[in-house]
Amino acid sequence: RGAGSAGSEAGPLATAERSLLDSLAHSALAMSSLPLLLEQLASAQRAVVEALSSEYFCEDLEPPSCAFGWGEEALRDYFETGGESAPPKAAPAAPAADARPVIVCLGDSLTEFGSHVVGPKFADATLKNTPLASEVLRATDGNEEHGPGWVALLARDYQWRTTADVLNRGFSGMTSRLLRADLASIVASLPAAPVAAVVVTLGANDAAEGGVPRDEFRQNLDAICGALKELLPSAAVLLATPPPINHQVWPATTGGKGFGGGRSLERLKPYAEAVRQAAAGAGVRCVDLQADFTTRLMHWADTTHDGFHLATKGNVFVYRQVGEALRSAGLNPSSMPTHRPPALAAAVELLDDRDGRYARCRKR
Repeated sequence: RGAGSAGSEAGPLATAERSLLDSLAHSALAMSSLPLLLEQLASAQRAVVEALSSEYFCEDLEPPSCAFGWGEEALRDYFETGGESAPPKAAPAAPAADARPVIVCLGDSLTEFGSHVVGPKFADATLKNTPLASEVLRATDGNEEHGPGWVALLARDYQWRTTADVLNRGFSGMTSRLLRADLASIVASLPAAPVAAVVVTLGANDAAEGGVPRDEFRQNLDAICGALKELLPSAAVLLATPPPINHQVWPATTGGKGFGGGRSLERLKPYAEAVRQAAAGAGVRCVDLQADFTTRLMHWADTTHDGFHLATKGNVFVYRQVGEALRSAGLNPSSMPTHRPPALAAAVELLDDRDGRYARCRKR
């Protein structure tokens, strides 16, 4: 490839590559300290960039912030073209003609855990011996399920009316920096169906110690909104501010270790304001969960089970706020077109139901 690519195994690029591979190999062990892992990956990538910039005599060329996560091939192309080349954005598959619309929920563990379906007492008594839940529930004495989750409740509403599918794309540890780097691949992985809305909930991990600085957080949100408009031009975008954190309870849960340090409502407030500003700047809806929790709930501190992650009460509240925002965006599950497979739709149209049940369903 380049003049220096045939260097010895002890060369700077080979050393950087080995460092990057070592970081990835130990990632499973390091997930309890996500900031450290991210810094290791960033350090390894910086070493690769330095080696390539020296190889191509481009010491004054600095890859953009979105280059975090690029592989060597993409970085080589970038330097070979003098900074004019970047990995192509993956285009979503063309929706099928009769595909059911989807609503995508993007975010961190507050979204991922939104698919919990039962409360802790039911989980402890009923699910502890089920194959998929058994390991987690035994390890936590049955207290890991704190549903019904807000994503699960939204999915129920749209499924009952067979109007849309609600997809959970929440990932524990997600930050704005990581979502910005991964957004194109996440969108490309979605089903070949029209995306009606995307709900983005970020900030809780960004605001933690070792997270993402507030100014970069705002820049990442701007980039995410721009990318969503480009990749999913027909989708309504909703940015949600992070719910408040009970800093008196959360430290006892984590012992101040890993990615849990420094969390508090005061640290979150500037990040919530950044979400509001980003939503206004991009012309998208803002679901102001932080303000709603602290002004509309008398005892908002009781809405989590560990000071951070939502309990049943918190999940139901988020479901109501997000559901209201989706309805204001024209996505009311009771008024959206019903989606049925063609043969069933034709049968329903032809069915002579004496009490008019199907006719009433069609009018809803």
